[in-house]
Amino acid sequence: MRCIKVRQKVLHGIGLFLFLLLLPLSSCKNHATLTVGPSNPPLISISGDGRVDWVWVFGPYTDIGHAEKAPLIWKVDVEAPALFANSVPPFMYGTVPVGCSQSTPTTGSPPQLLEGGIYKFQLVMRGNNSPATFVIVRRGQLDKIEYRENGP
Repeated sequence: MRCIKVRQKVLHGIGLFLFLLLLPLSSCKNHATLTVGPSNPPLISISGDGRVDWVWVFGPYTDIGHAEKAPLIWKVDVEAPALFANSVPPFMYGTVPVGCSQSTPTTGSPPQLLEGGIYKFQLVMRGNNSPATFVIVRRGQLDKIEYRENGP
């Protein structure tokens, strides 16, 4: 009887050890990345794990510190079933990729990216990070702006 209880405790201990050992592996994800090319209109590339819900473009801003007040100028929705980030081929701003639809604007193309304008490109992921990239249009090219919550 005592042997059985000891065996059960050992087996529970081994099970708990394996669970704790493997738990961090279940949360290992290659975070998604969003790359916005330098040309105007830019080439947008997505990579990483997880499923894509949509891509937003906001702008133009006059000051990056007031980014939350810029209008949504383009929204690309992923149609069901949601695509994995690695399966979305690079696409140009204003061109809706296969497997997606445009909901903003409701008709026509999104507005051109204006000289001196600051724009936010954001990838919205399901259950993963949602990376954003800020760019400014200078001399017809897009330059990435490093931005953190506390400012540029």
